[in-house]
Amino acid sequence: MERGDLDKAQGLAKKALALDSHSTPAWTVLGILHLRRQRYDLAIPAFESVVRLNPRDKQGHLNLAQALTKYGDLEKAKQHESIYRQLDSKQPSGTNRNP
Repeated sequence: MERGDLDKAQGLAKKALALDSHSTPAWTVLGILHLRRQRYDLAIPAFESVVRLNPRDKQGHLNLAQALTKYGDLEKAKQHESIYRQLDSKQPSGTNRNP
């Protein structure tokens, strides 16, 4: 993804998910790729998978809020932004509680 080859990155993320459908890093990469391509209808379910698999993934909630905002679902976006803020306030600075 860093090299700008979004198609290859997407292919690798899909291969990773075929091997482990519970891989939050792969779902995150897929969601970010869809965000970059402005495919919010595809980014939303990817980020929903992230927060379903790890409800404490604050970045997942923030990414989902961003995708929902771009998609126009402001009510759901506010819910996930609120969850993000709650998780962020519970985490001491400089630490990462996500497994």
